[in-house]
Amino acid sequence: MRLLLDTPMVLWTLTGSARLSAAARRLLGEPGNECFVSAASTWEIAIKAGLGKSPLRMAPAALEAAIVDAGLRPLPITLAHSLAIDAVEL
Repeated sequence: MRLLLDTPMVLWTLTGSARLSAAARRLLGEPGNECFVSAASTWEIAIKAGLGKSPLRMAPAALEAAIVDAGLRPLPITLAHSLAIDAVEL
């Protein structure tokens, strides 16, 4: 299964927060699941860090390594991705 984590889920995963439910922990830990982190989430986390509002105790430059170390996969966003939204049926 492919999972795209939103920003709070990324933060809870990286900080080991109790706010991450048992069901979410199971999904994240299943070997067959691919867990992705959008570039939009890392951007949001970097903004929070710049404002002094990030719960992470690391520099934004260390965020990518922390994501990979947690078994998550970075998911880049390109202009083509953002412009393809008109092809999505809402």
